[in-house]
Amino acid sequence: MSTKHVVTIERFKKDIMSKEEQTKEYQYLFRSRINLFIINEIGVAMCRKVDICFEGICEAIPKRLGSRSSILSILNEGVERSYLCKSVSREDRRLRVYCLSSDFFELWKGWVERLGEGYREVG
Repeated sequence: MSTKHVVTIERFKKDIMSKEEQTKEYQYLFRSRINLFIINEIGVAMCRKVDICFEGICEAIPKRLGSRSSILSILNEGVERSYLCKSVSREDRRLRVYCLSSDFFELWKGWVERLGEGYREVG
């Protein structure tokens, strides 16, 4: 493993354990692996400017991480806390698509950028 990977892992560990990062938003993001996977899938879809619905999220999340009902529960909690937005798809009005709220997207994007700094600093 290269030094840049070690630096990135150390940043990830520090972010999860840091007391200054223990806002409710960070607690939701890092509560479990499945939470982090779901938020990453939605965030990446937003960066690619594509819609992602419940079925798309379920297909992207490994089944060993959680069931469809667990995914739905996490999504519902995110919508309830205003971390996620749920809307009707423009292409198929039967589908509900998810995105990160603007504040939560900025928090997630900042975390991803900090994580990526480990690669830029060393490499």
